[in-house]
Amino acid sequence: MSKNSVSKMVRLGALAPAALIASAAFADGAPTPAPVPVAFEPAEPNDTCVGPFGGQTIEILEDCTLVTGKLEKRYIPGAQPDTWLCVYDKFGNLIASDDNDSMTGNGKGSGLWSTDGDGNGYADILTANGDGTFSLRLGVTGFPDGFDGNCNGFFQNAPHGQIGEFCVAIDYLDAMGATIRTDTYTDEFVSGAEAFRLNFTAPAGSAEVHINIDNTCGLEEICYDVDFMCFSNLEPLGAYCITVVGGLDYDCNPTDTQLCWIDKNCDVIGSDDDSGPAVGYSQLCVIADVNGNICISVSGGGDDDCDGWILDDPHGVCGTYTLKVYKNPDANQPSEPVNPHPDDSTCEEAAMATQGDVNMDGVVDAADLAKLLSNWGVITIVQ
Repeated sequence: MSKNSVSKMVRLGALAPAALIASAAFADGAPTPAPVPVAFEPAEPNDTCVGPFGGQTIEILEDCTLVTGKLEKRYIPGAQPDTWLCVYDKFGNLIASDDNDSMTGNGKGSGLWSTDGDGNGYADILTANGDGTFSLRLGVTGFPDGFDGNCNGFFQNAPHGQIGEFCVAIDYLDAMGATIRTDTYTDEFVSGAEAFRLNFTAPAGSAEVHINIDNTCGLEEICYDVDFMCFSNLEPLGAYCITVVGGLDYDCNPTDTQLCWIDKNCDVIGSDDDSGPAVGYSQLCVIADVNGNICISVSGGGDDDCDGWILDDPHGVCGTYTLKVYKNPDANQPSEPVNPHPDDSTCEEAAMATQGDVNMDGVVDAADLAKLLSNWGVITIVQ
């Protein structure tokens, strides 16, 4: 298959790797299966609807095109613990401590600066190991632990209660103030009773040591991604189904999707959660506008307005998905306009709309035309 023939199939997509493998497997004269056209979701960020004439449009050149995408993980600032920093000698005796003097963080991070006050060439908070090297022995705990001088995770027999990630940065400077090396350490208070002991060997000539704890470095994973996209080059006013046919979340379960049908104003016309072929998969059976466009959004299950949230919480779904865009096979069957497919509710609305009964009141009249134009606007058909 030539490169040109591939590009003609899906102009904004690519040939599936499986199709290339199939072509090679049948190269000995056996009939080669027709490759499945595959496209990809519009490039992120695509969380905001721009309609059918923006950069989120995928041109569909063959029926049953597959469109792959992913509901991405997002990251927001995590919990910001109030830290306490302790420094010990090699015998475990506390020689210095601090609550809120870090140069980084939100004012609740701990920090210490130490210089060579005794003139031995090393910062005073460094402890001689007896072999010519010096060590920095730290304890990191949460406020109010530290007031009692223990830095053991508890204050007056109760856990300190701090939760969240912290990042320690240690700068070693020579006598001229030049940085020799920087050590870093990151950890997290999970239970609210942790206390961490850290040991670093200082580089030679560390006349100053600057310790800063950033208590704002933690990030929290959150799943509230929504993917907007439009399909073009469809049959004007044609009936189509968009079905989730594949995809796994981060637990290797079928991705629990929600599909929303979007109008010209980016408002939700219809929505589906679980009508697809597998648990959690969605399906929309709708009609294209007069220009042959259908706009949808993909969100997590339960997000029936596809805004990324269910009440005040993120929808919580992250994972891949594969959509199949195809002509609705039920829409061309003879049927009564009021109840065209009593045994098939998945594409009932599209079947009625295809016969002209857009508002599904059992009568084809001017109200149906008004409904159609109100959804999509009066737009000249592009040839």
